[in-house]
Amino acid sequence: MEALRVRTKSLTQCPLCSSAKINLFIKSYDFETNSGEYCIYKCFHCGIHFTNPIPIEEDLPKLYSVKTKDSPHNNVLVSNLRSFHFQHFLSKILSKFGGSCDVLDFGSGDGFFANECRKNKYCNSITATDFQECCPHFLKKHVDEIKVLYFNYANFYNVSRKYDVIFLRNVFEHIIDPKKFLRRLRSKLKEKGEIVVEVPNFDSIWRIIFGRFYFALFLPRHIFHFSPETIELVTSDLFNIIKISKTHSPGIGGSLGYMTHTSISNTGLIGLLSFPFQILVDKIFKSSSSMVLTLEKK
Repeated sequence: MEALRVRTKSLTQCPLCSSAKINLFIKSYDFETNSGEYCIYKCFHCGIHFTNPIPIEEDLPKLYSVKTKDSPHNNVLVSNLRSFHFQHFLSKILSKFGGSCDVLDFGSGDGFFANECRKNKYCNSITATDFQECCPHFLKKHVDEIKVLYFNYANFYNVSRKYDVIFLRNVFEHIIDPKKFLRRLRSKLKEKGEIVVEVPNFDSIWRIIFGRFYFALFLPRHIFHFSPETIELVTSDLFNIIKISKTHSPGIGGSLGYMTHTSISNTGLIGLLSFPFQILVDKIFKSSSSMVLTLEKK
């Protein structure tokens, strides 16, 4: 694979609390696009783990313009499983707001989740936003500027809409300044609204098992690596945490792919067949590969 050239900057203090008491925790690599070696450091003041060096902000779009192993593909089984899971997940959250819920999917990626929002009976409108100028694949034919809208990041903050629910699914760990980001999103939330944040769990037993090859490290795209304690530290200034739930995302396949330098993915045959075993081990160790937080304004 040709190496992706990404400009980076090295950090000499914690990007969250500015403490200089930081130590190397683990060395790993960008197994997706071959942009080089990266480290994860731990701050001994606030406890957060973070990537070092980090990509400079101007080069971040490069990292998302290249399709990774688990980019969407035409797998009917995977699409149906995703759809079933998302509809169940959405109905539990959106039903609290009746049948007129205005939803924001921040970091919409391929648009699959936003499209599932569109189809959900409790959704009144869905706004999706991401890096790309063009509307993502799964939403393209549904955008009507009334119920379904798409904005790139550059234009999104000029939009005056407010939302009942804001979803940050596998987004928050990518943000260079998470507290500033939350302050900006808070202004987009209706008074009784909620933000639903899903992030990988750095305390997962599978991170310990796979070490530097653990798929959810996803370097250098993941800037922060959250545990239940550190995600609370980041969000508690502006929000009350209504609930923290353990959840599971396939990760064995991608981790084996990194370890063996092959194309094994999380959504391929090995990844899907190993997923029940992954969940079983998580339950035995009272762990999870991901966490979902529900936040409300203070």
